[in-house]
Amino acid sequence: MEFQYKPLPSDSVAIRILELHPGRRGEKIACSLQQISFPPADGETYEPLSYYWGDSRDKVSIIVENCSFEVTRNLHAALDRLRLTDKKRRMWVDAICINQDDDIEKTKRVQMMREIYSYGKETLLWLG
Repeated sequence: MEFQYKPLPSDSVAIRILELHPGRRGEKIACSLQQISFPPADGETYEPLSYYWGDSRDKVSIIVENCSFEVTRNLHAALDRLRLTDKKRRMWVDAICINQDDDIEKTKRVQMMREIYSYGKETLLWLG
């Protein structure tokens, strides 16, 4: 089954946070998405990921909300390397947290990226 985004509320500013499920390197990557208000409430933390997308035609499947979701091979490598073995990691990853097929949502969230990165606990960087 292919992943379907739940729309973000139109009457408020919200973002999606990726919860990267624990696992060992090389195992299937699984994650879920959580909507949070923005700016985040006190104590609500996440780590934005800055990375090189890579070839948009070279995709690998991961699991989001128990559904198949395609990401670039470079993002797959980043998630595989950055996930923890014992607990979820809360991240903001543009290619997954923004519905890339919704031009209105994409425009609004891209305009917010500076703030999204600035509210993050720490920014993760992946060059591949």
